[in-house]
Amino acid sequence: MEKKQSQYEEKLALLKRSLQSLQVEPIKGSLYVKRNVGSPQFFHQVLSGGKVRRDYIPVEKMSLAQHLAQQGYNRSIKNLLRVAERGKLDFNTIDRAIDEVYFKICPEKRELIHPVQDTLEKKLQDWKSQSYQKLPFRSNDAVIYTDNKERVRSKSEKIIADLLMKNGITYKYECPLVLKDGVVFYPDFTFFNPYTGEEIYWEHHGLMGDEDYTKRTIEKIRTYEKNGIGLGRRLLVTFEGGNLALDYDRVKDLIRDSLLPLVPPGPRQKKDRQREVL
Repeated sequence: MEKKQSQYEEKLALLKRSLQSLQVEPIKGSLYVKRNVGSPQFFHQVLSGGKVRRDYIPVEKMSLAQHLAQQGYNRSIKNLLRVAERGKLDFNTIDRAIDEVYFKICPEKRELIHPVQDTLEKKLQDWKSQSYQKLPFRSNDAVIYTDNKERVRSKSEKIIADLLMKNGITYKYECPLVLKDGVVFYPDFTFFNPYTGEEIYWEHHGLMGDEDYTKRTIEKIRTYEKNGIGLGRRLLVTFEGGNLALDYDRVKDLIRDSLLPLVPPGPRQKKDRQREVL
């Protein structure tokens, strides 16, 4: 508990320093955006004598628009940090709250703002953009493609991958994982938690009717756990084989309970992210 509190205080201190570096000289008023068919128009909006006055900001004075946009954003983040200092947020929710402030701002204003930290979405996309070498397919492997035109090794993996894509969950397929003891695994699906910087792995074991395969599966799970990747926390598993079919409801539960909460807020995020997985 003390360690988490210390981390939270360090996080707040870092955010305050970042916000301080973004401070601008206060200017009365705010930025108003008028959307047109072409480019948006920007106005300096000021309340004077009980009336709102809007002065057009020409292209050559866009620095004023940037100044006003940053000023409004900074004010919102400052208020949020005050709430955080009163203990209304915690280490696991402050990043999401900061992103929500940013994405509530209209896109035209967002383009003028320097955020106080990288958004969770950017962290996720940076992780996704890192290249890696998948396991090669053998000549006798089944030819199965997901709805996203990615080749996988089984129909069950396609079902899982298609559900992940449908729910906006970013993943890597068969990305190599080098464990602490030097063992290399190729998890079926790898995910990134942008809040903690940790990866989460999903292994689908499809030949559980085979005794040797079952033994290797148990050994593999034990190896994960020996390397600090606990079952049910950073390791998700599904099974089938023999008379055991893929548990479709279990797949949906894992997506809803373990992965959907990690989807960062963004400009296109639906409000019903916690809906029942379809």
